[in-house]
Amino acid sequence: MAKDQELNKTLTSNGTEPENVRDNAGNSDSFQERLKALQGAMSVSEFARKCGIGESLMRKYLSGAQPGLDKAAQIAEVCDVSLDWLATGRGGPQRLEARMTVQPIGSVRRIPVYQAVLSMGHGSFNEESPVNEFIDIPDEYIRVHLKASPTSVVGVHMQGDSMEPTLFGGDIAIVDCSVNDAEKDDVYAFCFDGGCYIKRLQWAGPRLLVNSDNQAYSPWHIDKQDINRLTIIGRVAGSIRKT
Repeated sequence: MAKDQELNKTLTSNGTEPENVRDNAGNSDSFQERLKALQGAMSVSEFARKCGIGESLMRKYLSGAQPGLDKAAQIAEVCDVSLDWLATGRGGPQRLEARMTVQPIGSVRRIPVYQAVLSMGHGSFNEESPVNEFIDIPDEYIRVHLKASPTSVVGVHMQGDSMEPTLFGGDIAIVDCSVNDAEKDDVYAFCFDGGCYIKRLQWAGPRLLVNSDNQAYSPWHIDKQDINRLTIIGRVAGSIRKT
């Protein structure tokens, strides 16, 4: 209890503290009170959506129920606070890891990331899908390392594990949309018969082989007479790891 009341407020590297935690979170004696401090002025439904937890379960937590470690970690991650502080009250609410911003030299391209999900399994995509975020990437990096034109790349979310260890679900694929055929063996984002995928495509005679880098998944193929049902979205030039 004494440790809770004498909460050590350690500032982040920019000298600020998270909103809704600065004034009263340090004096919270229970998980319930610390959770309410993080909720702030948000309604229960808003707070639950932010944390990715069902509203009924969040109400239980706010009423005094104790979450499992996985749920506590999820809340701490979303609210950008220390898990140790949220779960036990020890230490300060701020995470201790260093925070840095890298400012690249030269022009930077703002890449749109579409809300659509492409699967290393099954998904959907169209150019009218809403953009839910932007990522800044230096033009030189796109040209030199991704071997793409800065004006032709977009980001799409990935799910599944069939392209591991090359690509991982939850990450963002950087797709070069100037490539709209599969003439060269490479990894592509494409749609076929209503499903959209990220796979390695390779011609083998009259067949286009569809391969996964994860050996647990069997390859399949598209016959040449069915190639008109194939739409290449673009070449997957790289990916951005979401941490």
